Amino acid sequence: MFVLASFAVTRVQHVQFCLNHFSSGVYAGPPVRNNLFKNQTKGTWDITCPSWMVWFHSGLLYQIKHHLFPKLPRCNLRKISPYVRELCKKHNLPYLSVSFLEANVLKIGTLRTAALQARVITNPIPKNL
Repeated sequence: MFVLASFAVTRVQHVQFCLNHFSSGVYAGPPVRNNLFKNQTKGTWDITCPSWMVWFHSGLLYQIKHHLFPKLPRCNLRKISPYVRELCKKHNLPYLSVSFLEANVLKIGTLRTAALQARVITNPIPKNL
């Protein structure tokens, strides 16, 4: 019963982790000085939802703020949202905030692209040979 209960509870969190960590592009290349803020805003997004739904996402819907300020308590991530959004706008940095449904569509598209790239890499011989 414990295993079934833990799977039932953690599947929601698993979906949230996948939305925020597997859906955005990954930086590949040499390190660039003073580029942390740009990489963090480019590498993830926020989920837009009503305030009463924050409990469902357990604070993981504020991934941009979490990646920028990892030690900030989750209860304060919503409070700094306007400041981070304004800072991104001021410095022409990406700030993506999408609905839960849009995030799932984008995640599936990213996973599909990765699967197609893996297929090409693992099977470079054309099928007609």
